[in-house]
Amino acid sequence: MSAKVRFVGPCLDPERLAETWTPPADGKPVLLVSFGTAYNDQLEVYRACLEAFADGSRHVVLAIGKHVSAEDLGPLPEFVEVHERVPQLAVLAAASAFITHAGMGGCTESLWYGVPTVAIPQAVDQFGNAAQLESLGVGTHLPAEEVTAETLRAAVDKVTGDPAITGRSTQLRKEIRAHGGVGPAADAVETFLS
Repeated sequence: MSAKVRFVGPCLDPERLAETWTPPADGKPVLLVSFGTAYNDQLEVYRACLEAFADGSRHVVLAIGKHVSAEDLGPLPEFVEVHERVPQLAVLAAASAFITHAGMGGCTESLWYGVPTVAIPQAVDQFGNAAQLESLGVGTHLPAEEVTAETLRAAVDKVTGDPAITGRSTQLRKEIRAHGGVGPAADAVETFLS
């Protein structure tokens, strides 16, 4: 590595790291569903999630954005939270799986927290990101045109039930965090400036 280059890993926003969220007291595994800020007009995917996990086996947190209304989803059981926006880092810290569009931010954050992903890419770099998550052994790619309650349930069960995926997620989490993030990035800048 060049003396002018240092890899410090993800630099998560300290303000976002300070946000809080309280996991369910019943200890159910948490499933986060979020398609970011630009690709969140996903009413059919949200409905499929509700159907897939209607048995209450997971605490489902849906971040639906501004294009979909909670009323569009109908009555919700107590194990489902629906919000326009969630403190994603705080939820990921407690999550066992993440259904995502595979944007770069969400991918980085899922790796930081060691949360296996079900990637449903929508556009741009998301297809490559989804393929990379799968090739790293930390998630699975579910094409948008194949999303049903059954395929969503199978994909989440796969990423949470396969010891190789959960083990690889934990391993990458440790490797990524070992690079340090914001502190080492600031130190590097100061070193280069002196």
